[in-house]
Amino acid sequence: ISDFDSVASGSNGMKVQPDVKSYNVNPRNFDMLIIIGSEDLDNVSQKNIALNNIIDKFNSADKKIVTIKTGS
Repeated sequence: ISDFDSVASGSNGMKVQPDVKSYNVNPRNFDMLIIIGSEDLDNVSQKNIALNNIIDKFNSADKKIVTIKTGS
């Protein structure tokens, strides 16, 4: 899930093409939400409205929400 159409680059050169735009996320289509954070807490945004909306949707649907790394 992403707000962008472009490929995301991760550590060790991993690249991921998002399948779904964040505004099209429907918790009925997923078993859980996995949020991958950042090891660099200085770059973590607390005001990501799109992500907060997705989290609220999954929480309201009683879906599992899993976080990985400190920033999430």
